[in-house]
Amino acid sequence: MSRYYGFTINEIGDMSIYQFSSYLGEIPEVEKMLSGSGGKEKQKDTTTTEDLMKMANKKGIKTPTKY
Repeated sequence: MSRYYGFTINEIGDMSIYQFSSYLGEIPEVEKMLSGSGGKEKQKDTTTTEDLMKMANKKGIKTPTKY
């Protein structure tokens, strides 16, 4: 844990079970970030400009006529 979060042994001993388990559960994500493979999976946005314009018009947002 000290490798990933910078905690000392004494600080780890002072944690609650919940804190310890939540930090322990996050280690795989931290390891991915440290190794350069990124964090959580990114989803590609496939929303088109026309779709955005339609959504804006439904909400009453004025949009430019030329885009």
